[in-house]
Amino acid sequence: MSLKKCERCKGELEAEKLKYSIVIPESILSVEQIHLLTNSTYVRNHNNFCIERCYNLSLLDELINRYGFFLMSPEDNFFDIAQDVPQAKETLRKLKDFKIEYAS
Repeated sequence: MSLKKCERCKGELEAEKLKYSIVIPESILSVEQIHLLTNSTYVRNHNNFCIERCYNLSLLDELINRYGFFLMSPEDNFFDIAQDVPQAKETLRKLKDFKIEYAS
């Protein structure tokens, strides 16, 4: 039997399947929005992380990367560029700020 490693820190995973909760405040992104943005992969793959902190830091990295990607070509990713781009920039800033706070 091979031991699986945590996707984030490469620590060993527990034998039991764990269920972690999302710590990102709803004021930044709702759980439903997170599920839509990540195609619910973090719901199905929560047992690939050793602790809840690794799970949430990885989720934050994924969301920050997605928002950064969306903002690189706004005409392909937003319906109303004048309204949606400033809101996406604000959400990206809040995600980055929260990650710094959560990681420390």
